[in-house]
Amino acid sequence: METLDLVIYGLIALVAVLLKILALLNSRDGSAKTKQRPKTTG
Repeated sequence: METLDLVIYGLIALVAVLLKILALLNSRDGSAKTKQRPKTTG
């Protein structure tokens, strides 16, 4: 059971890191492409 919890938390951490990287890439490159949403959410 403990190993399963570690695997689940590991996957959640990986997904969180990937989302952060995608957010950074979108804010850097996609800012010039798609100006549909004003980025006021902080």
